[in-house]
Amino acid sequence: MQSAKRKPDQTIDGVDCYVLTQAANGRTQTLWIGKQDYLIRQFETDTSAAILKAVAEEQAKKHPEMHLPTTVSGDVKSVETHSKILVNQVLTKADFDL
Repeated sequence: MQSAKRKPDQTIDGVDCYVLTQAANGRTQTLWIGKQDYLIRQFETDTSAAILKAVAEEQAKKHPEMHLPTTVSGDVKSVETHSKILVNQVLTKADFDL
């Protein structure tokens, strides 16, 4: 996100965040970064229907045996939110036992 633009600050789960966004190649990515700890609190990707259709058509050509669908009904938005983040916690062997 080297060419990201800063948007108005927002709060995610009570954490005051910087908001950075970048649009390129039919995709817009937005990050919410905690002001006090610089941890990523939320990540959003919005992909245009045109890009999704182009990718689907490309994959269908590469793999005709799979009969992949090439119709796309609209943009796709993915949102990943990180909450109750704990850092520098002491872990024991039991934390990794199955």
